[in-house]
Amino acid sequence: MLGIHPGDGGSVATVDIAGAFPGSPVRLTFHFAFDERDRICTLTIRP
Repeated sequence: MLGIHPGDGGSVATVDIAGAFPGSPVRLTFHFAFDERDRICTLTIRP
């Protein structure tokens, strides 16, 4: 994980993923939104 910070209604994490796949390594951004019980209710992953 490269970093995590507050985002619109949740948190944003930036991660580098590497492996045996075309385009490796790739940097992905995970956008998390949480419900009233602090459970993830929405997850969006973007390059």
